Amino acid sequence: MKTALTLALILFLLWVPAADARRDPVAAAPFAAEADRWIPDALATLEVVPGISVAVVVDDQVVLARAYGIADLNTGAAAEADTQFYIASATKPFTALLAAILDARGTIDLESAFSEHAPGITFAPELHAGEVKLVDLLSHTSGIDCGPIGFRVAYTGQHDPETLWNLLNHCTPSEDAPLGTYKYTNVGYNILTMFLDRELATTWQELLQQEIFGPLGLERTTAYASLGERNGWTVAGPHFGLHPDGVQRLSLVKQDNTMQSAGGMMTTALDAARWLEFQLNLGRVGGTQIVDADVVRRTHEKLTEATGRDPLFEQNGYGYGWSHGTYGGHRVLSHGGGFPGLRSVLSFMPDDGIAVAAMVNEPSVGGELLGAVVGYAYDWWLGSETDPGELVKQIVGMRDAVTPRVAADFEKRAAREWQLARRRVDYAGTYVSDLYGTMEIVEEGGDLRVEFGNLHCTGDPYTKEESMRVELIPGTGEVIVFEPAKGSVTGLHYADEWFERVSAPTSGTD
Repeated sequence: MKTALTLALILFLLWVPAADARRDPVAAAPFAAEADRWIPDALATLEVVPGISVAVVVDDQVVLARAYGIADLNTGAAAEADTQFYIASATKPFTALLAAILDARGTIDLESAFSEHAPGITFAPELHAGEVKLVDLLSHTSGIDCGPIGFRVAYTGQHDPETLWNLLNHCTPSEDAPLGTYKYTNVGYNILTMFLDRELATTWQELLQQEIFGPLGLERTTAYASLGERNGWTVAGPHFGLHPDGVQRLSLVKQDNTMQSAGGMMTTALDAARWLEFQLNLGRVGGTQIVDADVVRRTHEKLTEATGRDPLFEQNGYGYGWSHGTYGGHRVLSHGGGFPGLRSVLSFMPDDGIAVAAMVNEPSVGGELLGAVVGYAYDWWLGSETDPGELVKQIVGMRDAVTPRVAADFEKRAAREWQLARRRVDYAGTYVSDLYGTMEIVEEGGDLRVEFGNLHCTGDPYTKEESMRVELIPGTGEVIVFEPAKGSVTGLHYADEWFERVSAPTSGTD
């Protein structure tokens, strides 16, 4: 009998996958030690990525919650586990969970029609507003476009509740994705929380704090950009690493008026770990059930087929703020986020009990490092062999291949000559689009400075007559064309939108 039991034990141990041996809590120490060695070395080798924040959770255990490198080159502050990073569109799972909580409570009905929540708005018949459900806004299948709302709340900050509400009159049917067809945008989440704010007489930011951040104990997770500054917390700044003059700290930062429900949250490695533990354990954190398991389980459901958007995982669907996909054949729910100078991903394998989050403050090369860190963590805990040194070599190769192309583009732009026939001051003034807001162009010492709400830049020469290149959103070059070609300027075209000139300066210099 003893021999038989011994043989059975040996066979069992041989059968258990290698990954299971690593699931023992003692495995957290060697994993963390290896991460603590190679990730800082990667930052030093790459040179152009200031910092990265990482959280890894396995079952009920936080095995890593760290940040490495520098949070902000302007201040020199170190990136630490409680450093806030802006997570952009990785906000969506939080907003969707909020909607599911309110739906389960009966406060809202996600199966109700879009049109029921927009009194006083007359929608075009082709919008099918009576057929679109609130849940369609969460799954990006509503067939509704409304670019002005998305642009104002994410970039310029030129909005108030009345302005946004009136812009609902300008919603249009999506040309390439009718009702029931997946098309990723921010506007569904923006409109849903406009409805919530109006009907519940509060704000989506306060609802997130009351229903999610507070109960989960997310101490430095917030939908207010100003909170970190007010409390003296370290906040990661946005950077661009491939500039010919070296790593640049970008001037465009999130403000409270551009923290929006599709992409408007700050979090930390420590808080991200709690959020992922909450997901893996269906609403339970530290042994306490925070949200009903059935509500959380519902948010893990796939609502529509979707492919092609996720760069880290093989996407096959989308649900309540989570992209559904696979990694090495393992099911993954994830959401990434990006904004100039920053990138993030929150992800978990519900069937394997592994979750990984990463956030970087430089997206061009840092985005590659983010992907490498996430893949490395999953491979390690799944029992696969990954050589971090080889990953870094690949990223160095990408950096070295891209850097000359970026430098050449800067040189090409610097060699352009102005195609503006008038005095610079003749282009200055206030330009207004009823849909997109107010743009100011100011002449300063022969330069033309453009101010568009929170966005601002100095114009550069472009190749078309009566035009200039602007980079109001860092890394996104667009063209302004003034009209008419001769005589007094009456307006300009920007991003396929007409802005009428409503005033000009009374004096100025050329």
